[in-house]
Amino acid sequence: MEKYAISHQGLLRSNNEDRFLVMELDDGALLLAVADGMGGRAGGEIAAQLTVDSLSAFVMQPGDAARQLGRQVLAANEKVSLKGRSDKNLKDMGCTVTVALLQQDQMFWAQVGDSRLYIFRNNELRQLTTDHNMAQLLVELGEISAADAAKSPFRHILNQCVGQPDCRPDIGREKLEPGDIIMLCTDGLHGSTSDAVVALYLERKGSLARKADNLVQKTLRSGGRDNVTIILAAIE
Repeated sequence: MEKYAISHQGLLRSNNEDRFLVMELDDGALLLAVADGMGGRAGGEIAAQLTVDSLSAFVMQPGDAARQLGRQVLAANEKVSLKGRSDKNLKDMGCTVTVALLQQDQMFWAQVGDSRLYIFRNNELRQLTTDHNMAQLLVELGEISAADAAKSPFRHILNQCVGQPDCRPDIGREKLEPGDIIMLCTDGLHGSTSDAVVALYLERKGSLARKADNLVQKTLRSGGRDNVTIILAAIE
C-alpha cells in the first residue's frame, strides 16, 4: 500500500506542535494518526507526542477495532492529563487526535478535536469525522450554516480534546474500495484550503508524495499561518 506523510511548521509558527504516526502492525494492518498540540497552551507539542507514543503501543485484539481505538485514545488522554497535573508548566496542555486502522478492505477510526479523516473516491472528497469545536456545535443547534462555520472564529475553540476531562472519542468504520485515497490532516490544511480545492489536488496525476507536498505548498501560499500535517494512503 502506497503511503506518505508530511508535516510543516508553516511560515508564522516558531515550532511545530503537530505529530504523526505511520505504523504497520504485525498482521499487515496500517495504523495512521495525526495529533495537533493545542495552540496557545503550554506543552502542546508534548501532549501531541505523548498521544502518538500511546497510539504506537496499540495491539489489535479480537473484537470491535473501532472501540479498541477509542479506548487507546482514552489511554492517551490519561497519560496527557497525568503529565499536565504533575508539572505546573504543562497545566491544561492538550491536543487533537485522529487515528485510523486500515485492515484489508475495512477502515476503523477514532477522533477527538478538529483534526480530520477524509476518503477520496471517484474524484469526490468526503469528510468522515466531525469537528469537536464551538462552530460545529452551533451548526448542530441550527444557529449557523456549515458554510458559516468554515469562517467562524468559534471554529478555533475546541469543546473536546485529549488531555482534558471531557474526552469522548467519536469512532466509526468505513468499507474501502480499490482506488480510494485516505487522508488524515490537521487544521493547518482544512483551515486554509477548501475541500473542493483539496479534491482537485488529489485528483491530479502523480504520487502521493507529490499530492501531499503540493497541498502543503498551497497552505504556505495561503499564508502558512499554522502547522500543517497530512497523511495519505492509497488503497490497492
